Amino acid sequence: MSVFRRKGSPFFWIEFEFRGRRIRQSSGTTSIKKAQEVERRFRQQLHDQLLLGHVPASTMTIGEAVERYASTHLRMKKRRLKTVKADAYLLDKLVERLGGDDVLLTSLTMQRIGDFKEQLIRQPLQPASVNKYLASIKAILRKAHSEWGVLQAVPAISLLTLNNDRIRWIDKHEELRLLAVCKRNKHLHDLVIFLLDTGARLSEATGLEWKDVELDHQPRPFVRFMQTKSGKPRTVPLTARATGLLKDLYILRPAGEPHVFLQRFPGHSWRGTKPRAKPFYNPHGSWDNAVERSGLGDLHLHDLRHTYASRLVQKGVPLLNVSNLLGHSSLKMTMRYAHLAPSNLDDAVSVPDAVPP
Repeated sequence: MSVFRRKGSPFFWIEFEFRGRRIRQSSGTTSIKKAQEVERRFRQQLHDQLLLGHVPASTMTIGEAVERYASTHLRMKKRRLKTVKADAYLLDKLVERLGGDDVLLTSLTMQRIGDFKEQLIRQPLQPASVNKYLASIKAILRKAHSEWGVLQAVPAISLLTLNNDRIRWIDKHEELRLLAVCKRNKHLHDLVIFLLDTGARLSEATGLEWKDVELDHQPRPFVRFMQTKSGKPRTVPLTARATGLLKDLYILRPAGEPHVFLQRFPGHSWRGTKPRAKPFYNPHGSWDNAVERSGLGDLHLHDLRHTYASRLVQKGVPLLNVSNLLGHSSLKMTMRYAHLAPSNLDDAVSVPDAVPP
């Protein structure tokens, strides 16, 4: 039978032979009538591509396409280990959600992708997560069409519109409340101060090593972030508070430990041992507790980066400089803070009118 139930799947599956190869994949529907229609359209599509298309009907599967995409395109990009792992997980889940390794690329029609998009939204997934799946499909199909020559055309794939305009930053009074609570957790307190005074992303701060800290540089000490979101290293000068913090941490650093920010555990001083420490990669639990105790319920760790940028703009630092300090890939990303510098508009309208000749 060409349409059947598969154990462990809520959908009907279709199976038939084409050009000596067995085709087996999910129909993406729980209705047997709709599954039969999917099978009919798919058979017709394969025959149309074979008879009328400029390329022979491809038998490349989504599993083969993902493997080729990951081993060529993704491997050539310079990415952080965290990003590599996230991409691998996303592609594995993509193959699973589309029905498995045996699904043919040619079956990913506009209608099929539209149905897949609706399934993701209904699960529900956040819009950004939905877009990651759709963008991955789009990239793979483009490669298959333009470079691998196994697809005659790429179906149009539209992403969801995201609202990334949220800007939450804290004033000095809120900062004092937050730091007062964070003092109960020394390693969190140090990290929060550093994020406030450098605008670093969390991964940039937790991955910072002493070899990229220049405390004796004149006229101002700086840190160098090597593993950034854009892949481009950037240098950020340090405030007096951040400089003092890092000098204290440098004195207390365990021998041979390259990381700056550590999570320290109480040692047994009566035995003469030093406190144990390990890199402080995951502050989210202690951060959530600190935010709750300080009464700043809607504050995220990333909002400390917004705070850094907002304060710079309010002090009159040009947006281009702010963009460079934050490591934005384009000035457009920094323009979200432009409204915090109304004096720039005041200066613009105060320019005297040109004197007519």
